[in-house]
Amino acid sequence: MNKDLEHLKEQVMFNCHISDGKFGGVFSLCGFLLRMRDYYKWEKGLNPWDEPDYNDLLQWIEHKESLWDKTAKEEFRPLILGNENFDPFDVDGINSRLEPSGLLYGAGYVTGMKPSFFLATTSATKSISNISIHILNKEMARDIFTSPAMRQGNHIITRPWAMAALLWDLILEKRPSTLEALKFSLAQFDLDVDEIRRSPKNLGKSLWQMSRDESETWVYHELGEAIQEEFNLEIWQEIVASHSNTIVERTARAVKDLLADTHEGGLFAHIIKHRKKSSLGLYLCFASPISRAFFPEINQAFNLIKSGQNWNTLEKTRQKGFLKASHLAHRLIEFHIEGHRKGEEWVRSRVEAELIQPLGISSLQDH
Repeated sequence: MNKDLEHLKEQVMFNCHISDGKFGGVFSLCGFLLRMRDYYKWEKGLNPWDEPDYNDLLQWIEHKESLWDKTAKEEFRPLILGNENFDPFDVDGINSRLEPSGLLYGAGYVTGMKPSFFLATTSATKSISNISIHILNKEMARDIFTSPAMRQGNHIITRPWAMAALLWDLILEKRPSTLEALKFSLAQFDLDVDEIRRSPKNLGKSLWQMSRDESETWVYHELGEAIQEEFNLEIWQEIVASHSNTIVERTARAVKDLLADTHEGGLFAHIIKHRKKSSLGLYLCFASPISRAFFPEINQAFNLIKSGQNWNTLEKTRQKGFLKASHLAHRLIEFHIEGHRKGEEWVRSRVEAELIQPLGISSLQDH
């Protein structure tokens, strides 16, 4: 690695440490520990299924928390490229300078309005509907947050390592509520959950192939998000920023995700068109409790597809889900506008009473 690249990596990592130190608390304890475990594996160059020594992991976490205690007091620093300074959120400006080197930089706000950054090389770039799709190869810098796919303006970034890590967590956890869907999904790649748990290293090649394939599918969630018009982006951002790390933010994120997935150009339409059984199963595994509660019809549709029914069933379910998500988005927007007069607490109480309590779920805290 040349000196300029090493310096850039250090600059990005410094801002990553600041973000983790200031905003690591937006995750639940369970979610934080899972992310730390995966972050350790990434930093050490391990595969997602290479489980670390427990004592080594604890010592590493202590070291990271000590580092974050120091950096949390710092402010984000501009990135210096050559003789120019760039705001760390000036993604377009930074990437225009990095393009000849084959590097890709990312910055944005994620759960709880946590700033998130990465620097990586790419293995491929393609275009769909005037949107550039970048498949990451080696991630040289990143913070504790990661996601299989994310959007930055007219760019969508897929992160196969993140998909593989999520897949491994599903296999390792083996939750009874999603086990049937997980087995169904793995079976499409001739994989068995118990065999993988016994000898993941022997099946690593197949796990990586599945992760790459599913990463390409999950691009269509981001595409659906980019083209849906029912939840105005500026209003959605206002809602999330005003109600960071509350029931309102989690509801707004779930509704926007459901709109993206059920849009005619989104994830489910792609799954239906290409008969992606594995992706249908994984959707049920990845979906948060609130998403499943808003869209319970997907469980029935999954059972019908699993039993060999016609895929037209899922198309009808998609359309129904989109109408429901559109209604939820409109209600959230109405609450938000009324909240300008009545206050944020009023908005939260209305979301709780009208949108969440009828679902009959007890917790919305995501991992």
